Amino acid sequence: MKSSSEFILKRASVDDVDAIFALLDFFALRKLLLPKTKDQLYRQIRDFRVIYKISKDDDNENAENGVVQRSLIACAHLDIFTNQLAEVKSLAVHEAFHGHGLGRMLVEDCENEARSMQIKTIFALTYQIKFFEKIGYHLVDIQSLPEKVFKECVVCPFYGACNENALIKRL
Repeated sequence: MKSSSEFILKRASVDDVDAIFALLDFFALRKLLLPKTKDQLYRQIRDFRVIYKISKDDDNENAENGVVQRSLIACAHLDIFTNQLAEVKSLAVHEAFHGHGLGRMLVEDCENEARSMQIKTIFALTYQIKFFEKIGYHLVDIQSLPEKVFKECVVCPFYGACNENALIKRL
């Protein structure tokens, strides 16, 4: 059986909520990112982008009607704080696909959308410092992002005991 695969980046739809929830929950249970409820995902779905792995299995090389399988393997959420500041959130890539450039693809898509809105600065709170530094972000003190601290951090269950690192990039 011949198999071919490709990755498709697209804006998320409500049909993606269950798969996004499962992907995020996998990492949230390991304390690698904050959990999201399905209700939160439905309310934020317009701001998510996802990557699907599309596979086509053919019985033989000349078969025209192979079986196409589609699996959601990565996601990210762009959250706008002000006309000058946005955050990349809920960045998750299925473990089997780490190292394929999918995280970079999602972050670049978030950055491009922020640029199109003339937002000048984008940031992330993360444990993945090296990944973000490799794509042009640099460490800052979370207190330099009061929009984040006073909107979300103060109501987070990990407030005061957060181990995430703040990284920013000027667009």
